[in-house]
Amino acid sequence: MPDTPNMISEMLGDEPTILGRTVRPVTLATVALLERIGSPLIAGVKIEATPEITMECLKFLVLQTGDLEEARQYSLNLAKLDTAALDLADSILPKEAEDVLNQIVSLLQDSMSTQVEPLVEKEDQQVDDSEGNS
Repeated sequence: MPDTPNMISEMLGDEPTILGRTVRPVTLATVALLERIGSPLIAGVKIEATPEITMECLKFLVLQTGDLEEARQYSLNLAKLDTAALDLADSILPKEAEDVLNQIVSLLQDSMSTQVEPLVEKEDQQVDDSEGNS
């Protein structure tokens, strides 16, 4: 079985770092884990309207700086994830918080945005064609 995270890293080039920690590429597994923990980071909520944004960023870092199996385990035990996030926070100066947030938002936006138009399904196209012929 291919090592998908390494293949993605090779395609994207250098892996990003936040606070000196290597961050795994954002993949569909990342999105699924963030959904599982109820993270507003992927819910389309404005950052300014996100309660506990600092904690959400710390959880993201915990999930994305360890290996995937560790991230799965954290996503199944939210108390353990909170503890790991707070342990990480103990090594970060408050003045670094805004920079960390901006880096996380940038990573998520870069990996989740697309410029591709969705394909029109044949049924939709037939309806459109028949409307134009009236």
